[in-house]
Amino acid sequence: MSCEELFNILTTTAFECAPTISVGKRKRSWNSVLQQLCKQSKDAHWKWKSLGSPSDINDPANRKRLDMKRELRKLQRQLNAEERHSLYQNIMDAHSGDNATFYKIIRRQRQSGKRLLDCLIIDDVHFDTPDLIREAWTNYFTDLSTPSEKPQNQQYRSQVELDRILLQDILEHEDEKTIEFDIGTIQKCISKMKTGKATDQFGISAEHFKYGGEKTAKILTNLINEAFKFKRVPQCFKEGIVSPLFKGHGKPICLPKSYRRITVSPVMGKLMESVHLCLEEPKLLKVQSRLQRGFTAGVNPTFAALPLTEAIIEAKELGQTLFTTFVDASSAFDVVWHASLLKSIFKSGISGQSWQILNDWYTNMSSAVRWEGKLSTSFAELQGVRQGSVWSPSVYKLFVNPLIKKLESESLGFKIGNVFVGTPMCADDLLLISSKPDELQTMISYTSHFAETEEYNIKTLETVENYKHIGIDRDSREVEATRTIIGNRLKTARQTSYALMGSGLHGLNGLNPEVSCKLWSTYVVPRLLFGLEIVNLSAKDISRLDIFCNNFLKQIQNLPARASNAGAYLLLGQLPIIALLHKKILITFGTIARSDSVENDLAKRQLSTKGKNSKSWFIRADKILKQYNLPCASEVLLKPETKYKWKMKVKKCIDNFWSEKLFTEAKSKPSLRYLNIKNCKIGVVNSIWKSAGSEQMCIRKACYKIKMLLDTYILQYHRSKFSNGQKNFNLSAM
Repeated sequence: MSCEELFNILTTTAFECAPTISVGKRKRSWNSVLQQLCKQSKDAHWKWKSLGSPSDINDPANRKRLDMKRELRKLQRQLNAEERHSLYQNIMDAHSGDNATFYKIIRRQRQSGKRLLDCLIIDDVHFDTPDLIREAWTNYFTDLSTPSEKPQNQQYRSQVELDRILLQDILEHEDEKTIEFDIGTIQKCISKMKTGKATDQFGISAEHFKYGGEKTAKILTNLINEAFKFKRVPQCFKEGIVSPLFKGHGKPICLPKSYRRITVSPVMGKLMESVHLCLEEPKLLKVQSRLQRGFTAGVNPTFAALPLTEAIIEAKELGQTLFTTFVDASSAFDVVWHASLLKSIFKSGISGQSWQILNDWYTNMSSAVRWEGKLSTSFAELQGVRQGSVWSPSVYKLFVNPLIKKLESESLGFKIGNVFVGTPMCADDLLLISSKPDELQTMISYTSHFAETEEYNIKTLETVENYKHIGIDRDSREVEATRTIIGNRLKTARQTSYALMGSGLHGLNGLNPEVSCKLWSTYVVPRLLFGLEIVNLSAKDISRLDIFCNNFLKQIQNLPARASNAGAYLLLGQLPIIALLHKKILITFGTIARSDSVENDLAKRQLSTKGKNSKSWFIRADKILKQYNLPCASEVLLKPETKYKWKMKVKKCIDNFWSEKLFTEAKSKPSLRYLNIKNCKIGVVNSIWKSAGSEQMCIRKACYKIKMLLDTYILQYHRSKFSNGQKNFNLSAM
């Protein structure tokens, strides 16, 4: 059976089995009463206009027009309020049992509508119709996929292209055992494929393979084994659909550099790539630089920022000046030279059939641009690796690996003791660290030479005082280089909470605080704390975070600012932000302890040589471990626990510590004398909020109960107390 026949069978079967769902435009609030009022309002307006549009407010026609208009607007507001309350009701009904529906509703509510591009500007030429824009995108990506002929690199380029031809010829005549995959391997790779993604040009998605059953898996196994047997990739696997994705972050929407090129590859091709990568990935990890933190399983990309944090502290303690260069490649994935890439792949230990499959994969690749629902003509991809392809991250790391290895072998860069941390890299973001200006210049020269030789584009280097590295703001004007990070994190958290206001994330007349708390933990907190576990924050920075969180949790419970912080946390079963930050730090340290990495070597060095007064990140982690009566950092490094056990242990210790602290604080507050502390538990919302349900009236009543529970509801007793008995209240009228 051919690939096309299989695709036709799968799409036809899925179409016949799946229910048809008609998705129309979002309907506005409308009913028969509103329609009648709208008609009457139009009639009144027409009569008023036919009488010469009198402006006198006492004129009968003008008065009737205004009255009808007022009634119409009133009814519209009522219908909008009903729709809003219905949305809140759906969110609150789905939050506890149906997570898929819950997040779907929130996602739909957060969408601000499509940002349509009505004019694309390339080289000062304006394209303002869908057909012209599609053609312009095709020409732009065609130029990007075509290697530039540089005279100074012609000799080297010819040599590398010749090496590729020779390798192809040698490996073609090699006697080697044919690679075969069993059905279990194919089924395992199918189960890992992500669902809910766009279909390819054949109308196939991962769901077709997942629900296709064992027969489909057998056919797929035979097709993939045949491809490996003949060392050829079917042409239909190499075709892709390009979709320009707007990057955002304040970039101009009309310029092509503000877009990321995302390619939807054939699902069958993705499956073949997944199977192939599972076979060769162990070889790739052996040759990959230990300072490469991007696209690596079990490694958080923010780990690339930890060497910089330690280097800053080390330089300060040694009285040195630290110099850094952030190297950012321009369209890094789109300009990878195929011949040089395949040469690097061969040097990494991938040869025989595997190399020939990759060589054929990067031969005669083509894509078409999808814009406004239509496809452009296909264009050849003569360079670059696809963003959206399974193999692309791994082969890209192989492509840039020689540069990091070269700098490390030449001992160019900053060292902390005998641990080299001079070139941390995350995918295409390279950081050069040195305490010597001339050494840093040598590192920049090496990088520039690599870029010129491998036809790699690097953005112009500029001297700046602050820079965002791996999403973490760094500032040269402050010793800890965290001058702007807290302000930007708070700004991001506020923007996230504002975006969720349409979903009811606010105090009075909003969602039940139990649901609001879930939105807070799911959407706001991760963005607020992103990257903060890697940098050393001052007490002032943590205080700013704490104030923001205290105010927010009070606002969603409709509590005044003077309400007790401990009460606000206990009612929602939430931990203070410092506790959440400590959790992230300790979980990160546990990951480092389990890994064979530069960070692990750095941890052993710093813990064995630094004193208690050092500001090293690892000394800080050790202090936090002792604060919660956990094993010291050295013991954790010697006997690391599994990921699950360590996370559960950290969670339990931190929850218990802060529970006791909040309970102690609550007992010392006279305003919390009515709060039953025994019923309060971290992770559990107070029964008052739970019993309120989703009805707005019940939630409002619960707000009054909570205020009285925290002694923040103003009673006549309080008025008399604060007026020193000067006010007399007449209760006879009651």
